[in-house]
Amino acid sequence: MRSLSQLHPFFSNLLSIPNRCALTSKQNIECWGDNDDGQSRVGSTPAAFVSVSSGGFHTCGLATSNDIMCIGDNEEGQAPESWTATSGIFESVSAGYFHTCAASSSGAVECLGWNDAGQAPTSPVTSSDGSDFISVGCGRKHSCAVNANGGVECKPYQTNLRHLCIQLYASTYIERRS
Repeated sequence: MRSLSQLHPFFSNLLSIPNRCALTSKQNIECWGDNDDGQSRVGSTPAAFVSVSSGGFHTCGLATSNDIMCIGDNEEGQAPESWTATSGIFESVSAGYFHTCAASSSGAVECLGWNDAGQAPTSPVTSSDGSDFISVGCGRKHSCAVNANGGVECKPYQTNLRHLCIQLYASTYIERRS
């Protein structure tokens, strides 16, 4: 399963964030940039990772154990040291500005953190068409998820953002399938 940021380079730059992180070939996380909130602490998480996402002032990684481990600012509850899925196991993670969302094998998306615009629902969200969510991407005040039928759903619902996500996802999906 891939996160939106893995599907298209645009998604990794949705935020004007002060730090960036990447996975090394040895499944470690390497970060650079601002570290005022500890979001770039290299080597502070003793695990192997399959993906990483940098948010506003926090960074989260999906560990090979399928738990999510975060570092940095946790003022809004968006960056727990360890987070396990309510149902199933986590398969993708995306850090927003002050929130984090993850797609689980149960087909639902779970979110933590700041929810002032409805971007981080407090209970697991399922797809409106009944299919499983397979990926999630977060921005400053929005979260979007791709379902197994190729549909994109956003919280809060934003027509322009939704259409942009669909176009970028569809073009990348077609490129990778060709």
